Amino acid sequence: MDVIGSDSRVVATIELKSNRGKTRADWWVSGVTESDELRLLLHLETAHDFDPTTGGARNGVFVEEFYTTFIRPIVAESIRADGVIEQHAPPIPQISGPICIAHLMEHKAIGNLGDHLTIRKDIARQYQLVKSFGHYAPIPLLAEWSGLPRSTVARRLHLARESGDVEKASEDGKPVRAVNPHDA
Repeated sequence: MDVIGSDSRVVATIELKSNRGKTRADWWVSGVTESDELRLLLHLETAHDFDPTTGGARNGVFVEEFYTTFIRPIVAESIRADGVIEQHAPPIPQISGPICIAHLMEHKAIGNLGDHLTIRKDIARQYQLVKSFGHYAPIPLLAEWSGLPRSTVARRLHLARESGDVEKASEDGKPVRAVNPHDA
């Protein structure tokens, strides 16, 4: 990642790639939605007419201005709409894994994940984030990130599903929200 930034409850990573004096920016933005779930809010690739290898400070100004002008309003709408549940065309794991880890680390740093949440809420948010990025194997990735055995991650995830913190899959494969008696 070339740039990792956060503001309040949102994390953005941007990778800038140069080709023949032009730039492609790959934006990944995640955050806490209005329904209190941690999800991918935006994945967008944009083309720009500058070379990031010669930009230095200009790159930072570009990222901040572009984010404020164009990305932030889209992210605000995505927060209201509960974010991306699962991407239709997910990236390959070699791409999604490192991006997920970067977002998990930054969300922990800004307080969207961590020990101040219940274990079920924390694992639910981690799982929601990784699934929304389209990563095909969330349990091994979360075990690697947390340093916990896969069986512990799987057990915590099972408990989060049972308590309603994570959606259960119905027989037709569509998510169904379990009722959490603690939310009543």
